[in-house]
Amino acid sequence: MVDPRELEKLGERISKDYIQRHIALNAGLKKVASESGLNKQELRRVAESANVNTYLALIKTSEDKYLKFDLADANLAHEEIVKEGKVVAPIRDYELEEDSVDVEGIFALYKTAGVPMQEDIENIIEQSSIKTDGEFKKQSNYLQGVVEYLNDNYVQVQGRFTTGVEELQEMIKQAVLEGMAYADISSILKTAAECTGEPMIELFRERLANRMTHIDFDKKAEFSSSLPNTETQVFRLASVIETDFLHALRLEEAHETYRAEYDDLRKKNDSPNMLKNARFFNTASESFKWFKEHPKSTAAVAMLASYKIGKAMAPKKKEKKVPLTRAAINLRLKQYKVG
Repeated sequence: MVDPRELEKLGERISKDYIQRHIALNAGLKKVASESGLNKQELRRVAESANVNTYLALIKTSEDKYLKFDLADANLAHEEIVKEGKVVAPIRDYELEEDSVDVEGIFALYKTAGVPMQEDIENIIEQSSIKTDGEFKKQSNYLQGVVEYLNDNYVQVQGRFTTGVEELQEMIKQAVLEGMAYADISSILKTAAECTGEPMIELFRERLANRMTHIDFDKKAEFSSSLPNTETQVFRLASVIETDFLHALRLEEAHETYRAEYDDLRKKNDSPNMLKNARFFNTASESFKWFKEHPKSTAAVAMLASYKIGKAMAPKKKEKKVPLTRAAINLRLKQYKVG
């Protein structure tokens, strides 16, 4: 078996060729299969990696709830290779039995991604009934993997957000001590962070003014007539903080949706809760909770969603409409740019 990380890298290469050189994902997958002698199961993992990396690249410019591109199809690529007799390594020309597949191992490929996107998951959660214990176990394992993946990524992202807030506060403190007007800093924050800029201004002013009583935080802006400098460290970090904040919100909603799918599945089959992480919403820091509950953050996110709703990417020939996730998180996904 090829190392999972190597399979992921092959998928990344296929995705890069699709984005930069317009080489169809299936064409890239077929080429990799011919050159590397991968079996069908390994091809599936490469296809999953290619689809996810392509999705993450396209979502940065997408404003609609649908991304439209032809998915890499492991089955199709494998069939074409077999027909042409180009399987290079016979020793790998085998398939694992479905029941022996390490389902959780599949999700390891997504640890560096921002969103889980597997067509198999979408198909599984749409089914309305379970016919056998084996089918239930398989579906349950998939949904457990998604929920636990979302939990782990949420903890990581909101932790990064909290650290960023503390670092930005220290930057602003130094800038104020060096004579920069807080009004100028406020202008930078508003421009860098459309949704969280106002809450940042309020939070940092309250924290710093209480500790730096000798500083005039009402000092008139020096650069009020010009655009803020977007090359400053303050601007860059504020932008990153906003991205992490929106990313964490999206993960919360995705977690709630997939968790509900899992709970519904296990209740229909009288199964106990097998999730390893049951305290998802209790892991947020006080800073993250403060921003999340701030009325201006909430209003700004809602305005962005309202303004951008209905916009779509131009259709392309022979493209397949792929929903990003469940309907409950489609609204937020439109405006998030996760890098």
